[in-house]
Amino acid sequence: MAISLAIALFSLLGVPPLIGFFAKQSVLIAALAEGYIFLSLVAILTSVIGGVYYLVLIKEIFFSDNSGKGESSSFSEKTQSINGEYVQTILSSSLTVPISVLTLTILLFICNPTL
Repeated sequence: MAISLAIALFSLLGVPPLIGFFAKQSVLIAALAEGYIFLSLVAILTSVIGGVYYLVLIKEIFFSDNSGKGESSSFSEKTQSINGEYVQTILSSSLTVPISVLTLTILLFICNPTL
């Protein structure tokens, strides 16, 4: 699930082989064709600022040290609720199937990148 999230975040960031890059490219080309240069620069700047937040999240997911926080299985996570009790959150297979299909859709766009 972490890899699926990373792929989706890289797509939102606009990494070139993924579908998010082509979406941003077509929006920026249309804006520049109409003469909205300042708006295009603002869009690029906000994309870079958002990318920093995405990369921090990816760094925390893959490169943080989880020792001392309690080990849990990959599909089960203990979270603390508002009243202080720990609640077991389990990711069911009914959620993993659509997440996997959407991730494959993002990745399969690499094979035929047409606008």
